[in-house]
Amino acid sequence: MAMLEIGSHCEWKECASLDFLPIVCKFCERTFCSRHAPQGQHHCTGATAPSDPTDRAAASAAPELQCSVSDCRVHGAQVIVCDKCAAAVCLVHRHYDQHTCHTAPETLQEKSRRELTAMVAQAKQQAQARPKPRKQLTAKARVTLAKVFFQCFGHEEML
Repeated sequence: MAMLEIGSHCEWKECASLDFLPIVCKFCERTFCSRHAPQGQHHCTGATAPSDPTDRAAASAAPELQCSVSDCRVHGAQVIVCDKCAAAVCLVHRHYDQHTCHTAPETLQEKSRRELTAMVAQAKQQAQARPKPRKQLTAKARVTLAKVFFQCFGHEEML
C-alpha cells in the first residue's frame, strides 16, 4: 500500500520522523516535528540574536503588556491585544463580553432576543390586518335562518 503524501519528515538530522502536523521555523524556514520546532532544540542559524549590548538592552526594555481588566494581574506572554478595541487582555478575558469591548459584535443571545421581538411584532401586525373570521352559527340560529329563507322563497319542492 502506497504512503499518502501527508505531512513531512523532520529536518533535524538525528530525528527525520514523519510528522503529520509539521512546524516551519520562522527564522530558518526549515520543517521540524513538534519536539525539534523550538529554536533551541534545532540550533537555529537563521535567528538573529542582538550582538551589540545596546540592542540587548533595547530588546529587554520592550514594554510588558498587562491585562487591562481591573483586578487581573496577568502580564507578559499571556497577554494579547483585542483586534476590535485594541485593549491588552489576558487569555481569560479575551472574549468580548469579558473585557467590556465597546465594538464587540452582538452576542447570540442578544441577536435571538432581537429577532424574536421582531417576529412577535410582525405577527401582531399580521393579526390586526387579517379580516376576522365569521362566527359559527349555533343550531338555533341556523333553524331561524332556514325558517326565514322558507318564508321568503318557499320550499324547494314547491318551486
